[in-house]
Amino acid sequence: MSEKMYEKLKDNAYFPYFDVKKKHDMKGLSREKCLQIFAKMNEERKPFMHRYENPFMNIPSYADKFFGMFSEEDDIVVQEKIDGSNSHIHVTKDGVTCYGNNYILNEKNHLQGFWYWCNDHFGQVPEQFYDLDIYGEWLVPHHCEYPAERYGEFYVFDVMEDGCYWTQDRVKQLAEICGFAYAPVFYEGKFQSWKHLMTFVGKTALGGKKGEGIVVKNQSRLNADMQQFYIKIVYVEFQETRHAHGKIKTVNVDRVEKKKNYMDLTASIVTEARVRKILFKLVEDGELPSDWKKLEDDDLLKRVRGEVIKDCMKEEKETVDKIGNAFGYFCGEQIIKIARTIE
Repeated sequence: MSEKMYEKLKDNAYFPYFDVKKKHDMKGLSREKCLQIFAKMNEERKPFMHRYENPFMNIPSYADKFFGMFSEEDDIVVQEKIDGSNSHIHVTKDGVTCYGNNYILNEKNHLQGFWYWCNDHFGQVPEQFYDLDIYGEWLVPHHCEYPAERYGEFYVFDVMEDGCYWTQDRVKQLAEICGFAYAPVFYEGKFQSWKHLMTFVGKTALGGKKGEGIVVKNQSRLNADMQQFYIKIVYVEFQETRHAHGKIKTVNVDRVEKKKNYMDLTASIVTEARVRKILFKLVEDGELPSDWKKLEDDDLLKRVRGEVIKDCMKEEKETVDKIGNAFGYFCGEQIIKIARTIE
C-alpha cells in the first residue's frame, strides 16, 4: 500500500511532509538503519515538542451504558468519522496557532504538514471568527483509503468558544464562510433508533470504499452538564486493524432492540405521575431534601429507586416480571430522565 499511496499522493501540495514519503525514501534500507534515522529525527524534534491540554472532549465509543443517551425528542447530527489526524486552528489579530491532538505545532513538529496548511490558509478566517478553536480532521494516510484529492485537506467538524461547543449549523456556516471543507453529514433530524444509526456505519461521502465510522452529536443536549452528548461508533472491519481491538465497541442491533423493548415497557409504568408522587411523598416524610434537584444522579437513585420499584411491583407486577432482573436498571434510567424535567 505504501508504494501505491506514494504514487497516488506525490503531486499533493503537502506530500513532502507526509509519512508515506519518509517511508518511501527509506525503502531498501535495513531495519537497523531505519531505526537509527527515526531515532535521530525524534531527537532533533524534541526541543520543538510542546504539549498542551486539549479542551476537546474524549468522545467515547458506544457501550451498553450509553444506550439511553438519546430520546426520540432529541435532535441529532450523524457525521462521518474521518480517518485522519485530530487537529485545530486558532486565529487572532496577532496571527495563527495550530494544534495536533496533544501538541502545539511548529515548523519542526508539524503533524504531517498541518502547520504548513494553517499558515497557508489562516488568512481565510475573517475577524468575526477570531479567538475561536476550529476543530477538524487533517486528512493524511492512515488505515481507510480515500481518493487522492481528499488528502492534504482540513475537514472542520466542531467549533469551541469559551469551552462550549457550537451547534453544527453554525459550524457548517463557519466552514463555508472560511472556504474550509466541512466533515460530511449523513443525517440531521430526530433520533429514531440505534438500528437506524447503524445504517450509516461504514459509509463514506469522501469517495473511498468504506468509512471509519460515525460520530453522533446530540444537538438538544449540547454542553449539558453531567450528560454525554457525543458518541462514536466504529465500523467493525476497521476495528480489526486497530491496536484497540477488543476495546472499541459497536452496536449489537439484536441486543439493542431487546433493550428498547424493555425501555418502552419500563416507561409505560414508570411514568411522570408515579415518579412525581413518590418524590413529593419522600419530601413530605423527611426522607428526601426539598432541594433534591441538587443531588447527584446516584444519590437521588439511592433514595428513590427502591420506592418506585416497590410501587410498580404493587400495581404493575405483570409488566415488571416481563422485564425481569433488568427492571432496576431501566427504572433508574427512567427516574432520572423524568426527575430532571420536573419543575
